[in-house]
Amino acid sequence: MYRTIRGIVTVARAEAAEGTRKRPMPVLFVGTKTSSGLSQQWQARLSESGFDSAIAHLDGNDTMTGDKLLQSWYHGVRGKVREMGMFPPVMVGHGEAAWRLCQKYVANEPLSGLVLVDGPSSVDPQTLPSFEFEPYFPIMAVAEAPNFLLEDMDLIEAQDNDEQAMEQVLEWIQDNF
Repeated sequence: MYRTIRGIVTVARAEAAEGTRKRPMPVLFVGTKTSSGLSQQWQARLSESGFDSAIAHLDGNDTMTGDKLLQSWYHGVRGKVREMGMFPPVMVGHGEAAWRLCQKYVANEPLSGLVLVDGPSSVDPQTLPSFEFEPYFPIMAVAEAPNFLLEDMDLIEAQDNDEQAMEQVLEWIQDNF
């Protein structure tokens, strides 16, 4: 079942596919410039693997920048997570601007795991504040990661394409959750 909720944070939700072993951990994928095809591919693969999931597309806003935009995204995502009962999710951030939201989210809300995947951003990530946090859950990064996390995470090299990165992330999520 797919459901879409619109606003500065647009969310599409999918349940685990019928006939799969349902996994208890929901997965929340966030990005600013992730194509709808790639988002749907992530969601379909998560559903096939037995995960309930949601894709949150973070819209840029010409009237908001920096901390104000990040606050708006944070409150939107936090509200949607609570509304959908996805507590506490594994969060996958696609692109550096989404990573900044992930950092803010985990600094204020519980997560079960965090995955940072290199990808495009529709907002210059250098305009967004960065947050450090004490990791208390599994963390994985594809390609690169914030320096303060390097000792506490699984890091895999950049992949030739999104499909390869998705396969490695899904395998990691399945192994850890």
